[in-house]
Amino acid sequence: MKSIQALKIPFACLFLGISLAGCAIPSDNQRSGRTPALITQLDDATEAIRNDQPDKAARLYRSIAADYPNLAVAHLHLGNLAYQDDRPEAAQQHFKSALEREPGHVLATYNLAMVHLQTARELLAEHEQLAPVTAARPALVEIRQALEGLNRSHAHRNH
Repeated sequence: MKSIQALKIPFACLFLGISLAGCAIPSDNQRSGRTPALITQLDDATEAIRNDQPDKAARLYRSIAADYPNLAVAHLHLGNLAYQDDRPEAAQQHFKSALEREPGHVLATYNLAMVHLQTARELLAEHEQLAPVTAARPALVEIRQALEGLNRSHAHRNH
């Protein structure tokens, strides 16, 4: 009987230690930085977008970006909002910020590429108006045709 009593104390200490260690191990949400407060902010920002309140959404995403500086998703959404607001330079910067925080982020990479392509189209159109003779150069014609092909391909995928 004495040996069982002697074992109870070490097992109780072991159990208590394991329990305390389990409390110290961060959950998946804590490891990713997705706390309940962050999840609520992200939900509120998404709801603002659904309700066509881009200014409110941008304000919420800026707050998230400030509170969680390593989180790429806020910059991704800020880039989308800037692009929709016809601010391609701001959109590019936000997508680059997202990629700095999460290199290889698929949507940030794609969106940044789309903004660059749109900018290229606009610059080529401007060049064509300013210098129609040089705009007819075969290399520029090929580039415009390639961009138009990308435009058709992108439009086809979206429908």
